[in-house]
This record gives sequence, structure tokens and C-alpha cells, in this order.
Amino acid sequence: MQGGWPRSIGWPRDASVAVVRILAPIWLVLLSLLLSAGPAAGQQVDSRLVGEHYRVAHPRLPHPDRAYLSRLAADPEALRKLRRTGSHADYVHLFLAYQATRDPALLAQIERLVDDPFKGWWFHKIDVLAVIYDWFYDDLDEATRERLLNRIVTETGKACDYYREIRVSPYNDVGYHRLKSSIFLGALASYPDHPDSEPLIRFAHHVLFDIYLPVWQQIIGGGGGWHEGITYMRIGLGKILAPTLLSWGSATGRDLFHENAWLEDLIYYPIYTLRPDSTSLRSGDDNTPALKGFDGMEELVRIYDNPYGRWWLTAGRGFKDNLGPGAWPWWPPDGPDPKMRPVAELPPHHFFQGIGLLTMRSDWSEDAVFASFRVGDNFWSHQHFDSGHFNIYRRGALAIDSGTYAAGYNSDHHLKYQMQTIAHNCITVTDPSDTYAVSSFLAHHRLLRKALSRVGPLSKWMGVADLPNDGGQRRVGSGGYNLSPDSLADWQAARDDYEMGDILTARLEDGFVYALGDVTAAYTNSHSGGWCPDYRARTRRVRRWLRDFLYLRPEVFVVFDRVSAFDRSFQKRWLLHTINEPQIAGRTVTILRDDRVRGGHNWDWGLRYAGGDRRKWYQYNGKLVVTSLLPEDARLATVGGRGHEFDIGGHNYNQDKRDQEVVPDPLRGPDEPGSWRIEISPGKEREDDLFLHVLVALEADQPDPYRVASLAVTGDLVGARIESPTESVYVLFNRRFDNRPVDGPIRYGLEAGGTATRHLLFGLSPGQRYRLTPGSEGVSLTPTGDTKGETVVVDSDGILRFSLPPIMTHSRTVETGGRSAGHS
Repeated sequence: MQGGWPRSIGWPRDASVAVVRILAPIWLVLLSLLLSAGPAAGQQVDSRLVGEHYRVAHPRLPHPDRAYLSRLAADPEALRKLRRTGSHADYVHLFLAYQATRDPALLAQIERLVDDPFKGWWFHKIDVLAVIYDWFYDDLDEATRERLLNRIVTETGKACDYYREIRVSPYNDVGYHRLKSSIFLGALASYPDHPDSEPLIRFAHHVLFDIYLPVWQQIIGGGGGWHEGITYMRIGLGKILAPTLLSWGSATGRDLFHENAWLEDLIYYPIYTLRPDSTSLRSGDDNTPALKGFDGMEELVRIYDNPYGRWWLTAGRGFKDNLGPGAWPWWPPDGPDPKMRPVAELPPHHFFQGIGLLTMRSDWSEDAVFASFRVGDNFWSHQHFDSGHFNIYRRGALAIDSGTYAAGYNSDHHLKYQMQTIAHNCITVTDPSDTYAVSSFLAHHRLLRKALSRVGPLSKWMGVADLPNDGGQRRVGSGGYNLSPDSLADWQAARDDYEMGDILTARLEDGFVYALGDVTAAYTNSHSGGWCPDYRARTRRVRRWLRDFLYLRPEVFVVFDRVSAFDRSFQKRWLLHTINEPQIAGRTVTILRDDRVRGGHNWDWGLRYAGGDRRKWYQYNGKLVVTSLLPEDARLATVGGRGHEFDIGGHNYNQDKRDQEVVPDPLRGPDEPGSWRIEISPGKEREDDLFLHVLVALEADQPDPYRVASLAVTGDLVGARIESPTESVYVLFNRRFDNRPVDGPIRYGLEAGGTATRHLLFGLSPGQRYRLTPGSEGVSLTPTGDTKGETVVVDSDGILRFSLPPIMTHSRTVETGGRSAGHS
């Protein structure tokens, strides 16, 4: 073959020359048009990565429109503020000030950032460089622009390498906090301008769509919430949501926020988890309970135009500057009359399904009763072993999450007490042989621990430490227990470890909240009791733990537990933690929280019970009355006081990270480590035990208006009568350990009285119809297929409810499933 086209295709050499002569002018014109659009326009993009509507020209990241810049240019005070804050490394303000004024001095200040040295965790500076390159593409000279582009590609590549090096987990704040949005903004700003940018955009696409979004939907989807709590959500996930998704959407034409509409639910997380004293629910590794929101909340509120979120942020918490950017790097500001609705219009209860958390309250006032109940999985980072735990608050924390994160992450107190189940309002089942080691360097089982214990220095170097046998839940997650999951698929592959129970039923009504949680998996999985069990699987101790949690608005709680152990000798303990010493009288426990607490921060100005110099103290005034109905032979005891605040087996785990003692002070807030707990245990050894407790949350100076008694202790239903001056409530629960629905005849007696009665029966067969026959002998419920006459029907959640007028009777006989039961 000679020069030109190959002879084999029969193309004449003269024809090829003619075609070139004809097409050459056209190609020159097209080439000049492409070059005039900037170097980015001459590159091809991979539509599989960035879609068919990728914005090749600059600016492609979110940017202010002309209307906003004109408004800003006409406001001298706003410009002065932007100039002032921009000089203190608030780069977005600097950028806005230049765009509004086109001041050459500001451009020179921006150009100096191009070569600004990076220090520390510098990856977030990539975001700054990306915006400079994108927003001021036409303002920078060619040499500066090329130097900047090369730097963005180099530094973004380093950020991608760092992501791989530290094995960033989407379940942990570290990657979010250190890398922020650098990978995404660096890739978007440089692609396709630079020949080495394609691997960057490919990696960014993979991280966002294959790793981050699936995990975010797993946890946030179905009601909102984040497993790390507001503390770590604020410095982690919250910082990258808006800049990442807005930037990707601006460049590609995709509205990722509305494609993933479940992200709006995250707005409700701080709203529903804020206590009436304007501090947040204590849960997990949370050391900033004064937080009322998270970084990124304002952005979500503006993006979704959420009226409740707007009210929440403006009612004393405020948007700082209506002219400033609403979301980094840009989101349009509010209009003159943004939509707002007070949160008091929201339902009082909320279910964060992804994290298995229910919150409930009597109302939205400062005097309200507030409570939470959680049964859910472990997502590795900053969680405690607390599935089945509940909190109760009324004019003070009454049933609390014990321990303090102020002691420091991985301190003796944090690792051996605060994270453990014994520090929570759960049930422990103790096998004396259930002892292991944990390492912050490697995961060890007991054989390795025994080997290392013979080599003292090696054992110390590897961080091996004995964990106390608290009788609690399997140990997984951060803190040295196991490696973090890299993706949703990675988490699912280890599902047996991370499965910590489920809320089987959640019913949120105006008058009551009911949840049934199966917590068994938190104690026992397929590896438990193997030939070489470790702290992640532990021994086989709990065959079943089911917890029914019922809140009767406004102030009554009923907690019913079915606990089955593999060995009758394993000690069961029902736990409830308090700040002050509980007072036991027979089968009744009274807990007071009536202290005047001095805070380390200024209490909100809107709080009625805050006062003192600069509102430094807050007056609590709460009381919780706990009646233990089951087991019948229950033994009630308290553990706590000076030297025993965090006691496990006689050892007080109170050492912080500096080996200083943690000494709780009930008069200091808002940290609430607690100093006491109630332990309720069966009087005899049994494999199966039932625990039934009624808890009434009152004000400290309010007399208890309730009379509480058990209805039955045998048969297929068990329950309590809760009598007040205005109403008697009968609550009955399924007592079967296999949790099969009750579908047989039911009969129970009524207490004499002049008040109407309300009846709530849980765990029945859905759709079952009963003939209701009230009379002097009590209530009779007979299964029937007849739709005529006086019948009631069990709803789809297995709940039967009805009301009756006052009945004068002294009968207390109860029959369930055709068998005679005892009396109260």
C-alpha cells in the first residue's frame, strides 16, 4: 500500500483529495467555533457518567444569577459585610463580592488563592479552587487558568487516593469530614477540560451513585434520621449533601434532590429529637446536646421549600443573612415572604424507620412529656449497644441514656461502660463464661487473647483489653470491634453481625403510640455459642426478647417484655437509669429530677424555666413513678452513688481519656451522665420470664392520680389496669414467646368504678372478628364469623380497641384461650 487510502476498499486517490479539499473549510469553521467556546467545549464527554445534558461550558457548578448580583450590587451594607467576611477565609463571600462589583483588587485576592499552600486536612480547599476555576473562567488569564486546572486535577487525584488509602466508609463521619465534597467538585470542574480528568469523574460517579446514595437511602429513607446523631452528622454528612448534589445537578442537568425526595425527611430529625428543654435527645456518641440543627439543614430547607423547617430555623435560631448564600456554593435566597408553618402543627410522633427510632410527645410545649424508643440495626459508627432502649422526659430527664461522651472516644468509660448495654434501659442476660477481649488494632477471639496474655508488652502494644461481662448485646462497630463496611453491599454481606432487631409493629395514633420490637438478634446470631465465640457473637444466652412499648398520652407508659434464656441459671436484669437516686417502696419506684441545673451554655431565651445571670441555669421539676407488676417474685434494687455511678460487677468504669475520674454532677448540664440505675430481677431461676411495668411521668410536686394493677399473669394475654379519676384503661399484650397472634376467646374482669373504660389489646390475629359481651362478670370476646350484632374487629396491626361505659362489678376473673387465669 502506498500513501492515501488503502487500495483494498477501491477508493480512488483523486476522489480522496477532492473530498479533503471540499471538507477542509467546513472543519476549519467548526474548529474555530469549538475553540471560541473554550478548551472544555472541544472535549467529548461520556454520557454514561454525566448524562446527555452535561454543561461543558463554564460556569457549570451552581452560581448566582444576574438578578441576585444586581440586588447585591445595590446594597452597600451587604457588600461591606461580604468584603469583611471574605477577608477572613470565607471564600464564597469574597467570590460574591467580586461578581457583584468586578473590583480588580478582589480578583487579585482571588488569584492569590490559586497558589495558596494547603495545610492539614486540606482536601476541602479543592472545593475553593474548583469554584475559582469554574466561576471566573473568563476572568483568569490563560496561564493562570492552566496552572489552576493542573492543580485541581493533581489535588483531586490525591483526594481519590486518600479515599482508597483510609478506606472511607459511607457509614462514618471521617471521610465526609476530611474530604468533604472535594472529589466531586474537583472532578466536575475539570472534566472534560483536562486529559487526565476522566478517571476523576469516573471515580466520583462511582462513589456518589454506587456508595453514598444507596447508604444514605438505607438509613435516611423512611422517615429521616442518621445513626451517628446530630453531633457527627453536623460535621460529617451534613456538610457534603448540598454542595455535592447541587453541583452534580447543575453540571449534568439532573435534580438529584427531587430524584431522592426522601432526603427532605432529614429536616425533621432535629425537630423531632429536640427535648422540651431545647436540648437534643441523648443517643450514641453525642457530646453536643445543645445542638438544635446540623450543618446542611438550612440548605435542605431552602431546596425543598419546607415550611416547618423555615419556621424552625427562624424562630430564634435564624438565617444569619438573607443576602448570603443559602447553600454552599450557591442556592437562591428566600423571597420576601417565604412559606412558614409552626412545628406545633406537625403530628407529635415520628418514626425514623431507617434507624428504628420512634419519638413521641404529649405536645410541643416546654411542659410536655417526651420519649423515645429504638429497636434497630447497627451501622458501625458511633452507635451504642442499645437496641430496645427508651428515654422518658418530663420537666427533666427521668429515664436516661447513662454515661458521658465527654470522657472521650475509646476511653475506659466510653469503651467499657457507655457503649455497653448495661448503660441503657434494656435487659441484660448474664452468662458467667461470657468473657472476651477487644482490641483497637485487631479483632481478637478468646484463644488469641490467651496467647497474647503470655506476652505482656505485645498485648499492651496491640491494645488488647478485657471487656466487662455486662450481660448485654453483641459488640460490633467503631471502637475496635471490626472494620468499617465500605458500601451497602459490604454491610449486607456482614448482615448477621449488624442485625440488632426490628420494630415489627409501629402505630402512631393521636391518643397512643405503640411499638413491638424484636430485639433477639442483638444478643444472638448464627455465630453465637460457636466453638470459639468472640465479643461480636458472644455465647448463646437469649433465645428471645420481645418488647412491647406503649405510650398513652399524655403521661403514661407501659413496657412489657418477654425474655427467654438458653439456660435458666443466666441472670436476667431489667434496667432503668436515672440521674438522682431512685426511692423504692414495695413494688413502686419514684424518681425525682427537681434540680436547678447550671449549664455550660446560655439556655434558650424562649424557655420559661431558664433564668439567672445570662440565663445560665434551668429549673427542672419532674417525677417518674414506676410500678413493677411482673415478675410476681421480682426483686428490686438500686446500683449507684459515689464510686458506683458506672458500676459493672463491682468495678466503676469512670476513667476518661486522660485517666481522670468522671464524677457526675446532677447540678451541671446539659451533660447528663447519671449516677444510678434500677435493677429488677426474677426471684427464681427460669428460662422464660415476663416483665410488665407501668411508668407515669409527672411534675415533681404533682400527686400521682393513677391506680395501677395487673390483670393476668397466665394464659395467652397479660395486661394491666390503669385507673385515673376520669378514665380506666385496660391494656393487654400477647404473652406467647413465639409471637403467634392470639385468636381464641378472651375474657377478663372489670374493676368497679364510675368512670368509662378504654380497652387496648395487642398481638391478636389481624382481621379476627369478635362478639363483644360486656357484663357484670367482665368482658367476653368470642371469635365469630358473623358480621351482624355487637362485633369488633382486630385491625391489620393486630390491635383491638373499644370503649365501654362505667360498669359496677367486683369480678376480676380473666380467661384467655379458654384457660382460667389469676386475678390482680
